[in-house]
Amino acid sequence: MISHTAIQPAYYDLDAEQAVLGCLVLDMGENHATPAIFGEMKANDMVRDLHRWAFQVCFDLWERKVPLDIISVGAELAARYPRIEQDEPRKFRMYLGHCASIVPTTIHARYYARLVHALAVERRGVQPTNTPNAVRSGRTDGGYRGITL
Repeated sequence: MISHTAIQPAYYDLDAEQAVLGCLVLDMGENHATPAIFGEMKANDMVRDLHRWAFQVCFDLWERKVPLDIISVGAELAARYPRIEQDEPRKFRMYLGHCASIVPTTIHARYYARLVHALAVERRGVQPTNTPNAVRSGRTDGGYRGITL
């Protein structure tokens, strides 16, 4: 029998991380989603290595005013991480395409970024002005940055 007290909550959401990346490549660094995402979170808020790498590449390209799209981000990922196999740039682009396909619109980009960041805060055990339970319960009174998840 499994003890319910032994089950740890998941302090990450890979779907939300994929949604953030999808919003970045759909927005192409030109509209509201990209600055909103970069204002809410950092690369180290991501759990998965590939997500952290892709997020950092997107941020760096955006700062250099290079359009964020599947081709430019995939190429930069491959150039930046040379230990990756020959076939990997194509796989990166396919994966970024998948991330873009799960996001119907970029209108919720800030929500996804806030969710990823809030879970990263919980994962690190940091409590800015509230308890982590306030973030999960959807309370906005004293919740992290006043967000409702």
